[in-house]
Amino acid sequence: MQIDVQVPAMGESITEATVAAWHKQAGDAVQEGDILVELETDKVMVEVPATKAGILRDILKPSGEVVHVGDLLARIDTDGAGARAAAPAAQASAPRATPPDQPQAAPTTAAAGPRNEALPPAVQRMVAEHGLDAAQIEGTGRRGQVTKEDVVRHLERAATTTAIAPA
Repeated sequence: MQIDVQVPAMGESITEATVAAWHKQAGDAVQEGDILVELETDKVMVEVPATKAGILRDILKPSGEVVHVGDLLARIDTDGAGARAAAPAAQASAPRATPPDQPQAAPTTAAAGPRNEALPPAVQRMVAEHGLDAAQIEGTGRRGQVTKEDVVRHLERAATTTAIAPA
């Protein structure tokens, strides 16, 4: 049987997202609950899990493509060999500890400090594009989080300060 993987509802005002990254490839065995793909919006990063075990057969939306709620992302084959092959593959893909002689991966957030640990993807992108340190930007979002508007305001203040600073 084929199971469709669709773009889930992401909130009442969010109707589209961008396919950020596929964690599985066509032909990979998947277990129920495995994260297949990440979708990025201005506000959130959404992980889309497999709803059944099987083989990921078709990836219909590549990374970088804009998708809408309900769009078909992929198909999972749950029949016969596909479903039976998923269990051993899931055991083989268990997380592995990083060996002590290898550096740990750096966090993916764009700023230090607890108030900015989970910057929205759009804010992360803006901070990176302008070479900013988000810890230096006054956050007005929930729990002091930096918002897109905060970054714009910070850039405007910097431009104004530079424009009136004596040469």
